Amino acid sequence: MNEKQIKRKLEDDGLKIVDVAAAMHKTFPITRSSAEVMLRQLIAGQRWYPIYVDWLAANYGVIVDRPIGLKPVRERMRLAA
Repeated sequence: MNEKQIKRKLEDDGLKIVDVAAAMHKTFPITRSSAEVMLRQLIAGQRWYPIYVDWLAANYGVIVDRPIGLKPVRERMRLAA
């Protein structure tokens, strides 16, 4: 899913990123503000946090694809060939 699709899915479920960050704060040992920043970066494709991606998929049905620039070099070379 891309950023717009993720935000639309959360909006359709009646959630905001802040609400998901609050739930992430309760589940993981992170502050609420850092959870919100990490979630926004993850959705925008700027960072990659596998544990949070799995948590989002399990709890909210949000599938976040790994950005091409953050994939391992071997995989990027295979895609480029």
